[in-house]
Amino acid sequence: MKKVIFLFFVVSCANDRLISTRYHCNVDCYPGDPKTLNVGTCRSGKTICDDQGAVTECKDSVLPSEEICDGIDNDCRGDIDEGLIKYQDCKLPCGVFDRVCKNAQWECKGTFTPEICDGIDSDCNGLIDDGLISIDFCYLGAPETLKYGDCHPGIIKCINGNKQCVNQKMPTIELCDGIDNNCQGDVDEIAAGIYDIVFSIDNSGSMAISLLNIKNAVADFSVRYTNSLAFKFALVKMVDGNVSVTTDFVDAGVFNNYIKQILLEGSAEANWDVPYLLANSNNPLGLSWRSNSNRILIEFTDEPGQSYLDPELRENDVVAALILSSLKVYIYSDPQYYGDFDSIAGSRLYDVNLSKPDMLQSLNGVLADICIN
Repeated sequence: MKKVIFLFFVVSCANDRLISTRYHCNVDCYPGDPKTLNVGTCRSGKTICDDQGAVTECKDSVLPSEEICDGIDNDCRGDIDEGLIKYQDCKLPCGVFDRVCKNAQWECKGTFTPEICDGIDSDCNGLIDDGLISIDFCYLGAPETLKYGDCHPGIIKCINGNKQCVNQKMPTIELCDGIDNNCQGDVDEIAAGIYDIVFSIDNSGSMAISLLNIKNAVADFSVRYTNSLAFKFALVKMVDGNVSVTTDFVDAGVFNNYIKQILLEGSAEANWDVPYLLANSNNPLGLSWRSNSNRILIEFTDEPGQSYLDPELRENDVVAALILSSLKVYIYSDPQYYGDFDSIAGSRLYDVNLSKPDMLQSLNGVLADICIN
C-alpha cells in the first residue's frame, strides 16, 4: 500500500492566485500543532513526494519534544525548562531536598539560612558553625574589676554549638606575687597590707646611661597602683652631698609626674646617708609615714658608698640604724660596689645597669619579697 502524508499548506501561483491543494512537493510544511511553529526549537521542514507526486514526509521539521534541563524551550510552549523537578533527589549533609532546573543546571531546592552558632550546618555547605568570626567582647566578672590588675575581657567564640567567652582574665584569689590578682586596685594587699615606698635616684652625671631605663622602669612599676589607697610613693634626692625630699608620699599618678622631671645634675651622691636618715626614728626628713605601713626604700646609685653627714658615716653605722627600724632597703648598684652595700641590703642588691624590662621585673619582685618575708 502506498504511504501518503496529508498536509495542508498555501502556495503562490504565477498568476498570484492562491490555490489550496493536498499534494505539493518541496514546500514548507509542519505536521505539528500550528501554535507551536517557530516557538522554542520548533521549525518547519520541506515536503518530500513520491514518483506519483504524493507527499510522503515533511523532512527536517522539528516538532515539540519532552522538556529537559538545557536552557531551551524543547516543548515549544514559550517557556524554558519550565516545571522540571526531581523530587527528593538532592542529598546534602543537612537533609534531602528536591532538585530543580535553574539556568540549565540542576540545583537543590532547600531552605538554607546563614550560619549561626547552633551546632547545625545551617547554610548546608557540609561544615557546622563555620565562618563565624566574632568581634564582640565579653567579660563575666564584675564590671568594676576591669579597671584594675590583670583583668581583661575576652571575645565570644562558637564552641560545640554554644557561644562561649574565651581568653578573658577574671579576678582570682589574691596571692603574694606582686600582682593584683583580685583586681580590686591593690597588689598583695591581703598578705602585706599597705606600702610607703621611697625612691632615691642618683641623677648625677655618671648616671647618663642608666637614668632613662630607671625612670621608665619606676614609672611603669608605680603606675599600676594609681588610685590605690594601699600605695604611696615619695622621691628623695641625694646629689651634691645633700639629702632632700622632692615629694612627700603621694598617689602613683602624681609621683610619676615627678619621675618624668628628673634630669642629670650635680655630683657627690650621699648614698649611705639616705637609708640612715630614713631609718632614723626621729624622721629628720619629715616624711609622712603611715603608722601601719610597710616602709620601703629603693635606691639607685652607680657610685661607691659615700656619706656627707657630720660626722661622716660608715656602712656599719647604716646597718646599726636599720636594725632599730622596720625599713626594708633595696639597692641598685654597680656590681663592682656591691661590697659597699651588701651589709645594708643583704640579698636585696640589684645591678643598676639592667635593661628597662629586667629592671621592671626586679621591681615587681620587691613586693613578692615583702610578702614572703
